[in-house]
Amino acid sequence: MSNHFEIADAILFEIRDRMAQFVWPIATPLTCSKTDKRGFALGTGNYARIQERTVIVTNSHVIEEAEGGHIGHLPGPSDEYVGCGPNFLTSPWPIDLGIAEIGGIGPSSERGVLREDQLCERFSPVDGELLFFLGFPGSTAQRHEAVTELNTRYSWFGQLQTVGIPMLTTVANVSANDLPHFDPEKHHAVHFPSKAKKHLDGPEEDIPNPKGMSGSLLWDTRYLACKLAGEEWSPERARVCGLVWAAHQKPEVIVATAIEHVVPQLMGMVGELARLEQ
Repeated sequence: MSNHFEIADAILFEIRDRMAQFVWPIATPLTCSKTDKRGFALGTGNYARIQERTVIVTNSHVIEEAEGGHIGHLPGPSDEYVGCGPNFLTSPWPIDLGIAEIGGIGPSSERGVLREDQLCERFSPVDGELLFFLGFPGSTAQRHEAVTELNTRYSWFGQLQTVGIPMLTTVANVSANDLPHFDPEKHHAVHFPSKAKKHLDGPEEDIPNPKGMSGSLLWDTRYLACKLAGEEWSPERARVCGLVWAAHQKPEVIVATAIEHVVPQLMGMVGELARLEQ
């Protein structure tokens, strides 16, 4: 690892687990129902408090995939999903940002919200920095298995079993020729392998297919930045540096839009929600 810091595996797992605990209250699985009988896992959302309004932040393609259906979020510790409000706004590729208005029920007291001051000004982690995201795979498929009707996670009777996957990763060096729809001026890739250790003393295990993790926030943990500055690290030092929207098999990466391209669109959308209410 660069910057001359060798980080022990035990420390890496501690950082992952502390970041997961920190991010978990903000993230929510999203579900879509197009019939009265069942719904399906749709993507990942994040509760955010922007310009005095609480919204769900996700991808535009997640919202578009639900066209003709109803999007639900999980505001509390129960398994009961709640429908979003009627207003959705999107900014398509290359930003791939969508926001959903929260209906009558917002996140519970056990949930958190992303604050504006937790957004980076730009994607600028120090060389070799540890990055983190937490998302909700929409199927039981493994990394390189196809998502099918049989392995998609469906909800029955208003309940859906979802499993949040925390990932600690680093920037991957790719070029625009490596990936379709990759704009090097707006996008960054991070490693997302097919196998990784889930436990410190355990073997490498298959990682789930990332479909459903779209909409996850990419966090700059700032762990190495703190080490370089001789400062103590905690998850509260982390800042959001991107928004995850795509995954690829070769190379094994996930792609995120840099935060400096997300924030202007986000602020404009929240302002538009306010105008829609007038």
